[in-house]
Amino acid sequence: GRRLFRRLEKGGFEQARELYERAIEADPGHALALAGLAGLRAMRYTFTTDPRDLDAASDYARRAMAVDTRLAEPLVWLGYAEMRRGRLDEAYEMERRAEALDPASGYPPYFAGCARLFGHRPGEAVEPFQRAVLREPPSGFAWVGLAAAHFAFGRLAEARWCLGEALAMESAPGGSNTVGVRAYVGECLRLEGRLDEARTE
Repeated sequence: GRRLFRRLEKGGFEQARELYERAIEADPGHALALAGLAGLRAMRYTFTTDPRDLDAASDYARRAMAVDTRLAEPLVWLGYAEMRRGRLDEAYEMERRAEALDPASGYPPYFAGCARLFGHRPGEAVEPFQRAVLREPPSGFAWVGLAAAHFAFGRLAEARWCLGEALAMESAPGGSNTVGVRAYVGECLRLEGRLDEARTE
């Protein structure tokens, strides 16, 4: 289930959900499976924009936290749900708590960076995104976030370099598409006056 979920593909979500639910049938207090369902419902929101998905994600996350208070993953998805609801400071604090519990995971600093970026505080987003790109699982989206933070300050060369890293990850073994990355590349090129290249991107 976790392997299918990390591919972030819509078809894999349904398969992952079935596996997580089978784990919970076998053990209703399986905190990682509950956290997995929290992540699935949170990410499903990106496809549906249905607030019920955020409600379900929060519910699964709280159930997982009730079972195991040392687990970072439920806090990650609870923070993500709060971010999508526009509660950016609360989301940021939850992601910081999650990062303290699991310093090796890339998700908490990535979502902390997003919370700052969406809150129009790009200067406070750079450092979390820098931490995220160095951690597991490797994510092109963390590079896009770092690029967006640089872009907000007009640092086009730095932004384009980060976007190049995201594109390189797409062609790596097991890589997946990073939606939106080429649009950012095109916008950087447009602002640099390289219009033909920008149109191609």
